[in-house]
Amino acid sequence: MQPDAQATSARSLAPDPDVDRAPALPRGALLAILAATLVLQLVAWSMQRGYPLADVVEYLERARHWVLGVQVGNEGTIRSFAFSALFVPLFAIDRWFGIEDARWVMPAAQLIGIAIGLAFVWAVARLGARVGGVRAGLAAALVAGANPIFLLHSVWPLADIAAAACLALGLEAFVERRSRRREFAGGLWLGLAFVLAYKTLPVIALVATWCFARDRFRRTSAWRGLVGGVAIAVALQVVLDRWMYGEWGGSVWRYVVDNTGSVLTTTLARLGLVDAARAVYEAQSSLRDFPVLDGETTTRQLLPKTWYLEHLTSFLSWPVLALGVFGLFRVARARLAAGVLLIALVVVHATLTSMKGDKSFRLWMPILPALAVLAGLGFEQVRGAFGGANSWGARVRAPGAGVSANGPSVRATGVRVSAVLAAALLFAAVALAPFELQRQTPRRYGVFWDAMDYVNGVVEAHPLKSGRRFRVSSSFYWGPYLRNVPEAELVRVWPPLDFYPRLGPGAKKAVQKQLDGLDILILHVALLAEQPALVGELNSRYGVLAAFHDPSAGEVTGPLYVLARQRPGMVAPRLIETERVADPDAYRAARGFGEPVRFEMPVGDGVEVLTLLGVETRTLAGTGERLLVYHWFAETELTLPYRVIARVRRGDGPVTWSEGRTPAWAVLPTVERTRGTVVREARLVLVDERAAVAPEADPEAPPKAPGEAVPEAPDDAAVEELWLAVERPRDALAPVRASVTSAVDADGFVRAASLAADDSR
Repeated sequence: MQPDAQATSARSLAPDPDVDRAPALPRGALLAILAATLVLQLVAWSMQRGYPLADVVEYLERARHWVLGVQVGNEGTIRSFAFSALFVPLFAIDRWFGIEDARWVMPAAQLIGIAIGLAFVWAVARLGARVGGVRAGLAAALVAGANPIFLLHSVWPLADIAAAACLALGLEAFVERRSRRREFAGGLWLGLAFVLAYKTLPVIALVATWCFARDRFRRTSAWRGLVGGVAIAVALQVVLDRWMYGEWGGSVWRYVVDNTGSVLTTTLARLGLVDAARAVYEAQSSLRDFPVLDGETTTRQLLPKTWYLEHLTSFLSWPVLALGVFGLFRVARARLAAGVLLIALVVVHATLTSMKGDKSFRLWMPILPALAVLAGLGFEQVRGAFGGANSWGARVRAPGAGVSANGPSVRATGVRVSAVLAAALLFAAVALAPFELQRQTPRRYGVFWDAMDYVNGVVEAHPLKSGRRFRVSSSFYWGPYLRNVPEAELVRVWPPLDFYPRLGPGAKKAVQKQLDGLDILILHVALLAEQPALVGELNSRYGVLAAFHDPSAGEVTGPLYVLARQRPGMVAPRLIETERVADPDAYRAARGFGEPVRFEMPVGDGVEVLTLLGVETRTLAGTGERLLVYHWFAETELTLPYRVIARVRRGDGPVTWSEGRTPAWAVLPTVERTRGTVVREARLVLVDERAAVAPEADPEAPPKAPGEAVPEAPDDAAVEELWLAVERPRDALAPVRASVTSAVDADGFVRAASLAADDSR
């Protein structure tokens, strides 16, 4: 071979230096897309109240602890400190200048999150332009900026968006051949993505595999630069773990063991290799100190494997899905190797995340750049669908012959139609963004903020005589984080109250001691449902000061109680109170109650009687929720564990609220009550004015005749009424009978009280 030929051959194997140049994105168009994204982010900010998840607080709390000299992380930490380091300056400013009110920190951190989100959109534009051209890049950026999950999280300090931006910049270096310098820089970007969010590891591994399969062991192989850049980033993370957590690479190996082990165990179990799955699980447990229970050889999932597919439109709107389908067609038609890589990233990541029990589209943030670029390619495909010599429209117009005399005019019309259709799909994706965001329940934890704002007003209005700060805690510690005024000290109860029933005696005493030191506790009511021991501890210390409920937030948390110790000016009725009463009639008269309701239960040769002396209705502070205080009197000894079913309806309308329960929060069941005892039980009633609810079904009740259970529309002028029934134990032979002069409905429920107004006594 001649020297000139050898030189030509060498140049053909080397990357083109021009490919290192950044894609020439139109400045005006890119700024317009970033401005549109910013508007959507501000809309998303205004729609949200409350942190979307605990991770927001975790990142900031670690930064705060580091500034205050408090231990950061523990032996179970599986996150890097790298992202938290971005917010260290905020807490440093707060400390250096002695700012007592730290509520400004979170909005400042949110602004940083918004800036990171805009950087992510810019990175997607670069990646899209590198893969499919400028227009594809701009379309991809717009799709990414209008994604509802992106909008939900990009207004908060979350590492997922920052890691996804780094992934996009790293992918840009490997979708086509680049210089070694650029490929090494791409490896650093991918390594930084891993440092920010370890969940990006599968994506990085697949990119490295792709580069190796493409280049093998050539001297100019791109995977060498990738591995080198990633290795440096990982080495720095190992050192960072040693500095922050006192262990070389502690968070890295724990994350790998937790996630690799769980996925591998699940896969082996589904393949029927139970022994192998158990061996992997036991090895994982020995490293991470997990308990292994005898006989456990099956795996469980919180959500089905098909969850992502079933809820895909919550992540990608229909216009974006349509563009994605066109993008797949363009990849196949143009044989885009980079497009195949993006598809592989999506498929592999979606498969791995589907195998995890806990599922959230936030876990799909690492593949959002790939999905957005595929949609951008689809935009380009739609633009050319009816225009151009090789378009679908051209083949339809001239299936076997040349272009007619009107060809240029028809082609121009086709181009316009294609452009309008493509633009319409993009516009629809942007227009639907706020509606898709609303489907994500953006206020799901907002009641914690509402409760904390109320607590702030209370502590400012009722300062302690000792001059100390109020000690306030929350069942979700992160719910009101950085929302407290200086007069309130937000403290964490550890272990969390959710774990109270499973704690040993020593741990329970530790929790009780912490409860003794609290002045106010914000608690979601659902936590009390199956924890009588916890209810007893709380009832001995606190009363109900206020309640908060937001029906639009869904059922994630439900209503909240603000529990407080009794202090002057702070009336807080207890959940449960008992009193010995010799004359129940005098007791009723003193409280203005009407006729009692006697529930009689034949037992053996006698009759057990549980009497409802009356019901109080109290309107609580907060969101105006109503607290019903039942006054139950044990007229005889009670030997059976009765249940109470309560319903609320307006006039002859449908049931608007229903609750079946063990009386007195199961702290004082009927079998433990003595004759002559009054038990006052406070329960929250939540009446949904928007729709009726189905009453609790009685499995032993005969079927109703057609049309019997269909109530008439409620009368707006009618007063809401409480209807009660006492349910016998399932193994009892005789039914409970209500002896009362008031109305009894067809289901045996007794009209117990009117909820027209506050009649607290």
